[in-house]
Amino acid sequence: MQAQGQGFLFLVMADSGLRPGQALIGQIAQPGEPLSGLLVPPSAVVRAGGRAWVYVQDAATNFIRRAISLDHPADGGWLVTHGLTARDRLVITGAQMLFSEELKERMVLEH
Repeated sequence: MQAQGQGFLFLVMADSGLRPGQALIGQIAQPGEPLSGLLVPPSAVVRAGGRAWVYVQDAATNFIRRAISLDHPADGGWLVTHGLTARDRLVITGAQMLFSEELKERMVLEH
């Protein structure tokens, strides 16, 4: 079995009333202050060169690629705690296509 996040194993007593295969929801309290950041959906993330990137719109028809950290997986994507602001307009559909176009343009300029 593969999991995207950290796995946990819990021991349950036989007389707990739980049945094999029964789905459960649990919470684990962790020390420290809660994290704040932006939830970035998987469709916005492009992986290249061992890093994760998103495209941010910086003009009407211009987008820049910005590195992000995927240290905090969350329901629906990743919680990004630095490098993005609430005012940033992220590309959430077609990010991979923008990356392909960026690479094509770079190849043309190099030749």
